[in-house]
Amino acid sequence: MSEDTKANLGQADSLSESSDSTGISDSSESDQPLRKAKKKKKHMDIKVAKPAHARAQGPEEVIKRYRKVLKTFSKVRTMSEAFSQHNVDRGTIAFTAAIAELAIVDPNTYESLASTSTKETLAAFAKKCAANITEETKNKIQDIKAKGQLLPIWWK
Repeated sequence: MSEDTKANLGQADSLSESSDSTGISDSSESDQPLRKAKKKKKHMDIKVAKPAHARAQGPEEVIKRYRKVLKTFSKVRTMSEAFSQHNVDRGTIAFTAAIAELAIVDPNTYESLASTSTKETLAAFAKKCAANITEETKNKIQDIKAKGQLLPIWWK
């Protein structure tokens, strides 16, 4: 064969390939009606549920929760992130912060208040703790907050 015939055959092959690639075919598949694809069943993924917020039952639990949030706050450096990691609201921590701050800064006063109030709500006990914070204790709390050893949070 000469080079001209080989070139002509190569062109013919390329033309036949291009016509096949258009997607038009004479197969028997096009004669059958198209069926809808079956839908797959959606399986619900099993997610590990975060433990819901747990209500603090006593002053000891309030102090424990405050310290956990404080430890997390020192790692993440934003209070909102620390609160969300422990599933607690900012208002809750702020409202009961007086209990934890008094227990940390002035344990003797806290112990005397805790021993006298046995069946008191946490809200009432928090108010009592806030009322028993003296000016000296208040200054200590502000100094410790400035150092970052307490949460920088105040009840409005």
